[in-house]
Amino acid sequence: MKVLITGGAGYIGSVVTEELLNDGHETVVYDNLYRGHREAVDPRAKFLQADLMNGEALRDVLKKNQIEAVIHMAADALVGESVEQPAKYYRNNVAGGLNLLDAMRDCDVRKLVFSSTAAVYGEPEKQPIEETDPTNPTNPYGETKLAFERALNWFEQAYGLHYASLRDYIQLVDLARAHVLALTILDDRSAIYNLGCGGEGYSVEEVIDTVREITRDKSPLGLCHDVSAILQFSSPVQRE
Repeated sequence: MKVLITGGAGYIGSVVTEELLNDGHETVVYDNLYRGHREAVDPRAKFLQADLMNGEALRDVLKKNQIEAVIHMAADALVGESVEQPAKYYRNNVAGGLNLLDAMRDCDVRKLVFSSTAAVYGEPEKQPIEETDPTNPTNPYGETKLAFERALNWFEQAYGLHYASLRDYIQLVDLARAHVLALTILDDRSAIYNLGCGGEGYSVEEVIDTVREITRDKSPLGLCHDVSAILQFSSPVQRE
C-alpha cells in the first residue's frame, strides 16, 4: 500500500515509517520538522518538509504519490504546554487535522489511522479502560485529540472515510506495529482501539530513575528532561 505518514520524522512516527517499509509498503513522510528530525527518517522513505496547514502541499503529495492511506501522527502532544497554550493545540491538532481530512476528501483517499491518546478519558473510574468508557479530557491536549476523533466519525458518515483511532500507552515498537496492522481493517469498517499490555508496567518516573541509574546522570534536567518528554508517548512499558 502507498501510505502517507504525517509526523513521520518524530520519535514514534520514524519507527512507524520503518515498520511500514519493512512490511513492503511504499511510504511518504510529511513533516514540518518543528519537533521531528530529518535524520530520523528511514532513507528508504520519500520525504517532504511541509506543514499540515499547507493544503496545496497536502493535495500535491497525495495525488503525485497516488496515496491510498494516511497514518496521522503530526500533533503537539505535551500536556502541560497544552494548558498554557490551548490556542496552539486547537490550531495544530484540530485545524491542522481538518485540513488533512479536506485534502484526503478532495483526493479520494478514504483510509486513515489516527494516533490518538488515552488522555481522551481524563481520570478513568476503573482499570483497564474499555473503548466504551466515558471520555472526559482534563486538558486541551486530550480535548483536541477527542475533537478530531469526533470529526472522523462525521467524515465517515458524510464522505465514506474509514478510520482506526488508537488510544493508551504501550511500548514503542508494539505501538508502531499496531499502527501498521490497523491499516488492514480499513477496507470495510472503522474502529477505536485501546492499546495496552498485560502484566505490570513501569511509570514514566520509574523509567527516568532507571535511565539516571544507568547513565549516572543525577541532574533533574538535561537528559532526563528529554527522556520525560519522550516517554509520555510510550509508557508505561511492559516488564520483560
